[in-house]
Amino acid sequence: MSHIAPPDPAMNQPKMRAAVRGLDAAWDSLNGAIPDNGGHRATAMGLIKTTIGEVQAGCMAGGG
Repeated sequence: MSHIAPPDPAMNQPKMRAAVRGLDAAWDSLNGAIPDNGGHRATAMGLIKTTIGEVQAGCMAGGG
């Protein structure tokens, strides 16, 4: 599963951590999909990776 480092376990934001888990599951699903989708699959995977980073940054900015 996790192609991206999970959020720091010290973060006390269960909803944000749940969002990361859901995004990670979406990335895994796309990773197993047919690779040739006019570039949209790859774009979606990149956006998910970026979004996970933003959620994790938000957790850190919110004090964990």
